[in-house]
Amino acid sequence: MLVDFNHWIILAIIALCTFFWFFYAPVKVAHKSASVSGPNKKYRQTHRIRGIPLEWDAERLKEFLVTQKVLQDAVVCSLAIELQGTSRSATTFLGKVTAFTHIPLPSSATVINRPATLSFDQEFLGITTISSPNEEDHKLDVIAIPGLGGHAFGSFRERDGEHMWLRDDLPYDLTSPSNERSMARIMTYGYKSVVAESDSIQNIEDIATQLVASLRSLDQGPKTKPIIFIAHSLGGIVVKQSLVNLAKSTLPEDSGLLQAVYGIAFFGVPHLGMDISSLISMAGDAPSRALVESLSRDNSQVLGYLQREFVNVLGPEGKSEVVSFYEDKMSPTAIQDSTGRWKMDEPLALLVSKASATHCRPWENSPEHICAISRPHSGLVKYAENDHEYDKVRIALRGLARRAVKGHRKKLSVDTHFIVPYIKNNEFIGRKDILQQLQYQHGFDKRSTPFKAGHKAYLYGLGGVGKTQIALAYAHSLQDSNPDISVYWVNASNAEQFHRSFLEIAQRCQVPDHDKPETDILATVQRWLLNEYKQPWLMIVDNADDTTMFFKSSQSNNSSQSTTTKKQGFASYLPSTANSVIIITTRNKKLGERFTRSRGHCEIKVDEMQDDEAEALLRTRLPEQDYKPGELFALASRLEKLPLALVQAAAFMKAQSMSTSRYLEQLKKGDRHLMIETQHTFAGELLSLMGFLGRVDIPEKFLLDYQRLKTGQPDDEDSSEADIAFECALGTLKAFSLVAETMTGNLSMHRLWKLGKYEEGKELAVPLIETMQRALGDEHRLTLNAMNTLALIYQNEHNLEESQHLFERVLQTQRKLYGDEDCETLAAGNNLATVYRERKLTDEAQTLHLSVVAGRERVLGLQHPETLVSMNNLASCYYDKQQLDKSEEILVKVRGIQEDLLGKEHPDTLRTTSNIATLWYKAGRLQEAIELMEKCVEGRRLALGHNHSMTLEAEKKIRSWKDELSNSS
Repeated sequence: MLVDFNHWIILAIIALCTFFWFFYAPVKVAHKSASVSGPNKKYRQTHRIRGIPLEWDAERLKEFLVTQKVLQDAVVCSLAIELQGTSRSATTFLGKVTAFTHIPLPSSATVINRPATLSFDQEFLGITTISSPNEEDHKLDVIAIPGLGGHAFGSFRERDGEHMWLRDDLPYDLTSPSNERSMARIMTYGYKSVVAESDSIQNIEDIATQLVASLRSLDQGPKTKPIIFIAHSLGGIVVKQSLVNLAKSTLPEDSGLLQAVYGIAFFGVPHLGMDISSLISMAGDAPSRALVESLSRDNSQVLGYLQREFVNVLGPEGKSEVVSFYEDKMSPTAIQDSTGRWKMDEPLALLVSKASATHCRPWENSPEHICAISRPHSGLVKYAENDHEYDKVRIALRGLARRAVKGHRKKLSVDTHFIVPYIKNNEFIGRKDILQQLQYQHGFDKRSTPFKAGHKAYLYGLGGVGKTQIALAYAHSLQDSNPDISVYWVNASNAEQFHRSFLEIAQRCQVPDHDKPETDILATVQRWLLNEYKQPWLMIVDNADDTTMFFKSSQSNNSSQSTTTKKQGFASYLPSTANSVIIITTRNKKLGERFTRSRGHCEIKVDEMQDDEAEALLRTRLPEQDYKPGELFALASRLEKLPLALVQAAAFMKAQSMSTSRYLEQLKKGDRHLMIETQHTFAGELLSLMGFLGRVDIPEKFLLDYQRLKTGQPDDEDSSEADIAFECALGTLKAFSLVAETMTGNLSMHRLWKLGKYEEGKELAVPLIETMQRALGDEHRLTLNAMNTLALIYQNEHNLEESQHLFERVLQTQRKLYGDEDCETLAAGNNLATVYRERKLTDEAQTLHLSVVAGRERVLGLQHPETLVSMNNLASCYYDKQQLDKSEEILVKVRGIQEDLLGKEHPDTLRTTSNIATLWYKAGRLQEAIELMEKCVEGRRLALGHNHSMTLEAEKKIRSWKDELSNSS
């Protein structure tokens, strides 16, 4: 009985196991199979919606669909900006859709001020954007094209499923190596290529022509991104034909498109033809038969022609990349059932052989350029979630995309220039509203399709408010986002710097004829930008404050006749072309208005920083300080939220280990000087030295050489306490934003820093000049600047013999190097002439002043301040020689110009008025002299105040003249 009992127990266990296996095991297998898109799975159909307003997100779209009673449970799978940039498109699951194709939008959501509608379809014809990255991350365009009889969306969706890898995987796999954010805009291109029962007579070239027409939209923005094509089967042949068409086109936009194409991923593309036997049966005698026959592996003329033409379309090896994927599974072929319907059931056949799919360009048939996919022909571009076959595609496309971006940027850098003297300020804070306004105004914001040709803008505001830093930040951001746009920086603080900036452009860009002695650099660069350089460019004209330097009178009078001046000011050398944008920074709003008057007006006032921007700047500069509530705001307000003042205050506090509260106490006590020389004597000396050297583009080595010379340190010694002191002093100046490093590694002073202690400067000048002469020679610009400054010091000390000697050396050298009419040569001539006059060498002074006046009038124009100074000096020479008529003629002419330009009460105008009154007194016209001087006194009281020394001097003259007049009567 025990055995039987055990026997029954075993039988029961077997029965239970059999029961559970029978009912539960098939369920588990079926569930597992279904996750890989089993053949019986039901999936939702995808619809495309176009014309969605840019400001709508997915939730807003769903709300609108619900209100229109389209569907209560619509699913928005993707929402991307369409190619033209004025609306969005979406891919959605809508289920059963009622009979509609368009829904009008409310008036508040119209696009480009015209009535708009949402459009619904399932065909996906033309270009559809299914994924778009953030504007600042967009670096690449990917366009996918289906094969024969394919669908622009369905061909790339998993079989019998909803996963579409171009939308659901690829955007997250094509990321920038710098931030791992999506960088590719992904699009599909749909076209009709039905085989069975088709009435279409189109051929491969017809389809390619339509594709090219759609692709031209990519070239409508300020720049074309690098392009990668993903092409399946016939789609690859269409891509090849399209690129051949672009290569043969004479349109400039087609050339730009072709140059933008970096790579192609071919999937089962029949370069040598394919098995079309079943497709011919489907086509029968329909017009589509010709299209099918053009893909035959039996001596297709179309494929042969494309194979020959395509090899060199994208340039030689290394300029582009092609990867080829091929099928390693047989495909079911078309068979017609008893009802007349065509089904892809059997028999199995290899539609495109490995040889045909990989026979593209001869240098790309090695394993790194080809890869098998374990799929039949139509499945080459169908992948489910976490599909191991997709991993091969992902790795290939990721590498191709990153090399495309890198190669495109490198290619652009060959044709573009970035000539900006200052390195990027990584501590720049705020001003986003101004930067965005500039970006929008110029069409550089990627969404604004047109590049706003010939646009001009000006930034104006007080000195120290941050205009130059804003322009610098804009220049560097533009280089990062739009590397195909050249950027040129022009220093307009004076005529010499303007000329030097144009010379650097000519040298760096190798402008033809720039190195010929007789070349007019300004005119040569202008013509080059106008007529020869075709790339888009931005020019920043910094510190453009002098109206007379940019705009001159159209008439120039001399003693014999009236002649038209050839040069109308530096503004005439700023070219306005179809691909240019110019920005100026200025403290002179009237100059900015005149500059932008002729074309596209854009003025941007740069005010003090916003409260949060000013506090953020202080936090950045004082990262380790503890602040009491409100202290940073109080400090920012006290310093009027001017960036330069904030930076200097933070630097001082950091250098002195001073708390914010302590600094505020000093400000309240009226201690506003906190001068850098007080705490950093050597830093103050460096500022003086840089002033001697001309303030801009000063090699750091020369300042270090001076320090070593001063301390007696040998030049070949690598390090010492002196070197450490030098680095500390230079670091202090940089912290105070008084000195900035240029792109060339040299140094420049902030132009608002004023120096002028000549008696202290002389001690620095002699050793500095010796250093310059030893390191650079007597004829270098820096050496001449230092010698000129020392000569001015001698003149100020009335050491006229030494001053004359140095000025003569400088003038002789500058005439030799730059010619008689260079701005610096004329300035040296004017300085020497004033020394001649002070030494009573009146004939020499008059001859030289006549030469300088004539030269400045030709080069700078009659109304330029330097020309007027020279004319006043010449009038003084005539006065000294008792030639009062000639002196008066010049002074009256100068006063008339100054009254027109500056006004009657400007100090310069009043100075000339005083000189005329003095001349009349000298000529015996005492009553007239008194009346004119009284007008001068009234003007000086208004302009300068009652107690100003010049006002008091004029009053003293009047009293003396009146006494003389009463005594004579």
